[in-house]
Amino acid sequence: MNDTNYFVDKSSQNLMTEEDMSLLFLIPLVQMAWAHGAISPREKQAIFDAARKEGIDHRSSLNDTLDKWLVYQPGRQFYDECLGLIKNTLQAMTVKEREQKRNKMFERCRTVAASAGGKSPMDLNHHVSGEEKELLTELEQTLS
Repeated sequence: MNDTNYFVDKSSQNLMTEEDMSLLFLIPLVQMAWAHGAISPREKQAIFDAARKEGIDHRSSLNDTLDKWLVYQPGRQFYDECLGLIKNTLQAMTVKEREQKRNKMFERCRTVAASAGGKSPMDLNHHVSGEEKELLTELEQTLS
């Protein structure tokens, strides 16, 4: 199966598992990490930390797929397709579930963005690049 269409193929066949959904909701974090053209070790670690919190085992094939996206930047079409699937999934949730999921995803995006620079992970706004701020605004608009 082509990685670029991994989610689209599985979704069209109604084969998305709970783990697949967890990985899908990490795509905006991957996109955030690539916003300025390279991924720092701290950004990568923040994404893997989020994956562990979502139950993606470090020995799983989903983890290998995530790692591949952190080494080889996916294309714009991949992100657009994934964001479309995320938006559809969010719309199928209750208002409360949708807001909780969105808030968690955007909080994690901000954590990834802030982890790239600076020395203090507590100061999340001062180390976020212009590209990352722009992408966060775009993601919030797209997924609202």
